[in-house]
Amino acid sequence: MAAESSVNNDRYMYVYAIALNSTGKADEAVDVLEKANKIFPHSIDIINALISINREIGNENKANQYEKILH
Repeated sequence: MAAESSVNNDRYMYVYAIALNSTGKADEAVDVLEKANKIFPHSIDIINALISINREIGNENKANQYEKILH
């Protein structure tokens, strides 16, 4: 609930997404992280999680897109 209601704290959304991914819901985790990235485009944690989870699910193109943001 905190993640869905928080537009002031990227950490809640990040932790929620990591929890989703840890329970096998990688697609939902990516959805949460993409939403969070729109709200917090400079969050290194969110971008790193997007890179990592996209790679885990075989979406190398998306992972590479997010990786370019860091460089």
